[in-house]
Amino acid sequence: MKRLILVAALIAAAAVGMYFSKEKTPQPAFGPQAVKSAPIFDYYVLALSWSPTYCAEADPQGRSLQCSARDNKKYRFIVHGLWPNKKKGWDSFCPLAPGESEKVDGRIISRLFKHMPSEKLITHQWNKHGTCSGLTQADYFRTLEDAFKRYAPPAEYQKLTAVKTVSPAALVRDFTRAHADKGLTPESVRVYCRRDRLREVRLCLNKDLSPTPCGVNEKRFCRQDVITLPPAR
Repeated sequence: MKRLILVAALIAAAAVGMYFSKEKTPQPAFGPQAVKSAPIFDYYVLALSWSPTYCAEADPQGRSLQCSARDNKKYRFIVHGLWPNKKKGWDSFCPLAPGESEKVDGRIISRLFKHMPSEKLITHQWNKHGTCSGLTQADYFRTLEDAFKRYAPPAEYQKLTAVKTVSPAALVRDFTRAHADKGLTPESVRVYCRRDRLREVRLCLNKDLSPTPCGVNEKRFCRQDVITLPPAR
């Protein structure tokens, strides 16, 4: 009888353990997910921000390096980040690999300033997105630089000195024409705006930096018929 009671108790305990084990199993979610294992992702998003829009809204006094009217460098399209994305959802703030640091090497920061003019932005992008790339800090930022160099914004935008109005479709067309030799198509380009101002152009790229169609994470698109690009100050 005691043996039967013991067996029954063990079976009940196992059942309870299985129940709580299932309850604690993380379910796939759309959006940022903390990960504890090696990062796995499907493609990159190279996010290119229109700097004058940011400066007009976030730093109209021009206090920062990026927005300073005193700076000889007039920033137009800058790199917001290179984001590892999954077909659905993405990871962020992944655990640091052995030997890596939250702090970005000063030599990397200095090198990146020409197209990513904010130490705070660079550090944030490494900790939020770079740690989920499976790359070392040096290789992550080297890949980011390679992507920006390979898909440099069309020259007419980088030299813009006056207000420009353009449709989102025309902006996509300008990017794809500039990089038709690399196979860039409208399926790999997304335009984001804030009200009637250009906010960002995003390019979806494979791990080898070849173009790939954007996934559901980038399904939003600027709905304005015409958007404005404020000039650099």
